[in-house]
Amino acid sequence: MESTNKSYELKIDQHQHRIQFLEGQINDLEQQMNSLYVAFDMMQSDRTKERESTLMWRNNLLQSDAALAKEESEKERGKQQQSPPPSEQLAAERSPLARNQRKTPIRAGHSSYSISNNEIPIVQGIPSPDIPPRVATPQAS
Repeated sequence: MESTNKSYELKIDQHQHRIQFLEGQINDLEQQMNSLYVAFDMMQSDRTKERESTLMWRNNLLQSDAALAKEESEKERGKQQQSPPPSEQLAAERSPLARNQRKTPIRAGHSSYSISNNEIPIVQGIPSPDIPPRVATPQAS
């Protein structure tokens, strides 16, 4: 009987030690979990601050872009008010004299339309003031 009593007491001691060990592990896990919650809250608050900062920068950038666009628009409006009306400008561009004074060909790139040496074709009946008339030169035989 004494041996069964000792074995029983031994088992009780083992169970108590296991319980103490498991309670210690549970306490450690609770502390780790609390630390993770604190770290998560800190990260979340940092992310919120970062998001607010990004939003502030974006708003400032959009406002400055809008101000620059408005300024450019006002400059363009001022230039348009100073330039002649579009109908007069279009008529001036379409005049034969204006076409002859262009320095680059209107159409280029396609072999049947390309003009060699950046020459401007002479309009029938209207001499060009800046291009001398073409004269055939005799070739040596």
